[in-house]
Amino acid sequence: AKANDTTIFPKKINSSKIGVMGISSGGQLALMLGETANVDAFENSNCEHAASSEVQAVVSYAALADVEEAWGTGQNLIRPMYQGLLSLWNSEQLITTNFNNLSPDVVDALNSASPSYFVGGNTTPVRLIHAINDILAPPAASSCFYNAAASANRDSSMLWFGTGSPLF
Repeated sequence: AKANDTTIFPKKINSSKIGVMGISSGGQLALMLGETANVDAFENSNCEHAASSEVQAVVSYAALADVEEAWGTGQNLIRPMYQGLLSLWNSEQLITTNFNNLSPDVVDALNSASPSYFVGGNTTPVRLIHAINDILAPPAASSCFYNAAASANRDSSMLWFGTGSPLF
């Protein structure tokens, strides 16, 4: 189906002009959507009516934009969250605290949820917003993503807030 096919989308929606925004884990998902457009593992080839998942803009607030950076911050709140997720898949990895000591298959699984890992040939504009005192999503993870996007000459910007948060 074409991206603007009216059999899938009502006439008032132009699917070639869709942007996404998310906060926290939603920000991570928005970044993943922006970074994985046309990556075979993330596209649906099972549906004959499936359109590309490509979006035209991403705004991400307080996202875990780089899993390895978030894991390595030493903060006690991030690792247990990831370890809880990993326990569903491989409980033997729970005691590992150093990202570099994780088994290669676990690193691959974590990277598959890391927007920074997919920065490359995509041109989707990205706007990141993060509080510098965020205790749940380390600001360094957003910095890592922003640096990767800037190195790829992407249309990207980073908005930092000092103390407090504009949404909470």
